[in-house]
Amino acid sequence: MPGFDPHWMTNPADVFVVTSKNEGLCIVALEALSRGIPVVATKVGGLVDYGVDARVSFLEEGSAGELAARIAGLIDTPGQLAEMRAAGMSMVNRRFSEGTIKAVYKDFSARIRALVL
Repeated sequence: MPGFDPHWMTNPADVFVVTSKNEGLCIVALEALSRGIPVVATKVGGLVDYGVDARVSFLEEGSAGELAARIAGLIDTPGQLAEMRAAGMSMVNRRFSEGTIKAVYKDFSARIRALVL
């Protein structure tokens, strides 16, 4: 576990770990998922919203022992890692693709215009 790396997206990874106590949307987890990197995380913020569809492996207590066991368990089950990779990329493409965002923006703009007019 290399710790913080500002260029993490250029390095290969088996899993991406988020142990935050507070998060909003958690862009860094979405970036990892979009690259097909399975995510292990605490149940906080936006991760809870999209994590189930993305097959994020949520920690129950967030202890160091639980984290170590979860990572070891995932590394020992390559089939589960492959499922997590596919689910993460699929969720990001479905919910956050350019086409989806444009459609949401168009709908939102129409609703705002209807309120103003």
